[in-house]
Amino acid sequence: MNRFQLGRGNPPYRLTSIKTSLVVSAALLLLGTVFGERAYAAQSLDEAVQIQLDDNCVVLNAPFGDTNPAFGQQLNAICESPPTGTGTAGGNAASVSQAVTAPPGVKERLDERRGSDDESLATYDRGNIGLWFTGTYEKTDHKGNRFEDAYDSNTGKLTVGADYSFTPALLAGGAVQHGRENGDFSGGGDFTVDSIGGAIYLSYVPNANVFVDIVGGYARKKIDQTRIASYDNVRAGAPVFPTVNGPESANYYGNEYTANLSTGYLFHPGRFTVGPRASVRYKRTDLDSYTESGSTGIGLRVGEQEIESLKSVVGIFTSAAFSSSVGVFVPQISFDYIHEFKNDQRTISASFAQDGRATPTVFTYNTQTPDRDYFEAGIGLNVVFPNNWQAFINFQSYIENSNYDKYTAEVGFRTTF
Repeated sequence: MNRFQLGRGNPPYRLTSIKTSLVVSAALLLLGTVFGERAYAAQSLDEAVQIQLDDNCVVLNAPFGDTNPAFGQQLNAICESPPTGTGTAGGNAASVSQAVTAPPGVKERLDERRGSDDESLATYDRGNIGLWFTGTYEKTDHKGNRFEDAYDSNTGKLTVGADYSFTPALLAGGAVQHGRENGDFSGGGDFTVDSIGGAIYLSYVPNANVFVDIVGGYARKKIDQTRIASYDNVRAGAPVFPTVNGPESANYYGNEYTANLSTGYLFHPGRFTVGPRASVRYKRTDLDSYTESGSTGIGLRVGEQEIESLKSVVGIFTSAAFSSSVGVFVPQISFDYIHEFKNDQRTISASFAQDGRATPTVFTYNTQTPDRDYFEAGIGLNVVFPNNWQAFINFQSYIENSNYDKYTAEVGFRTTF
């Protein structure tokens, strides 16, 4: 991952001597005992690693000046004598994007179902059984911060679905999806996330104005990542041993669960459809523990992680139907305000992979706090052909999100019989 100096925009945490290190460690321990975990200030991975390694790894509980047979060769080189003073660490962990939406295609399928009340659409036989597929491209730019590296990623997804209209008011269906996200960290390193999953959905439209949609989904993820880990140890302003700098790689799995509930009230003045809508989006991601492999000596053994997000979405949706000799063209525009209730700054537990003791020293680092409030705008076009085929294209973008810039393009087709 990105190699950069500690606390960008903030002074780095420094320990000037072994005595100072012991005093600070004792103070932190006392504060933690009196006030609990919240007594510990949030720290990045770089800062946590530096604290462990400074002053011959005194906080790591390494024997001063001696080789520890339970440590790997590279970790021992950092911790053994001569006294090494303090240094700076690089290799902050970064989290992949955590947007919470219905699986690509499902949302568009449900938006299309509401469509327009224009009489031009009534002449098209839509049938009870529907088959559809969607191709999705996402461009994500993570802006980077003290706790997480900047990165940019490109994601491609393919979703195939089918549904059945039990009555004009009630529709149920399911979809399967495969996706891949490839990303590069700004200072070196990269990651790939492969996912395969599915969703089931239910849509109830009791009349031309009201709709209720329910979507539940699951995805299995495989993450492969490489970060550039570094530790520049200095004493009296000069390096006392070669700089530690190199790749640390890991692969691990995760399970993702999603649930979305949406409702709204639509008005149909002539060819237009317009109205407010609101939804609640929940996502939980469970990530397995993993151990990095590399030769820097500061690769990590990272514990399991649980990520929860709960978002409210309030906005407006509008569309219009225009007849032509080709079919009915239905342009659509949406604008939503999104608020995040959960997904707080998380604390991740880790130890050094080369710390082979029966009870290795465990330290913690933190992720960035999410942006609580931002917007999402969308524009699209749905074309309804007279032979029971439909095609659509949509574009969406985050607005005023302090952590991410995200752009999504989707194209899809649907047929009924």
